[in-house]
Amino acid sequence: MAAPEKAILDLIYLTPNGDDKMYIRELRLQNLDLLNLATLYQFVKKADSRKLERALPHLVAVAEGEAASYQLL
Repeated sequence: MAAPEKAILDLIYLTPNGDDKMYIRELRLQNLDLLNLATLYQFVKKADSRKLERALPHLVAVAEGEAASYQLL
């Protein structure tokens, strides 16, 4: 079973235009607060893929945007 970080990167890598900002936003990913961003960066570095490097800032922005939208109870 793949780690969540690896699964998302695999999806982006295998999808034509998967690195597109709008595509990543349209995935409507949930629970991005559970992603380990350090692990995400490590996987992208290890993959040495320009496509994943282009997608990474978009994915991080979506994750950070979701975290900012949480309301503390």
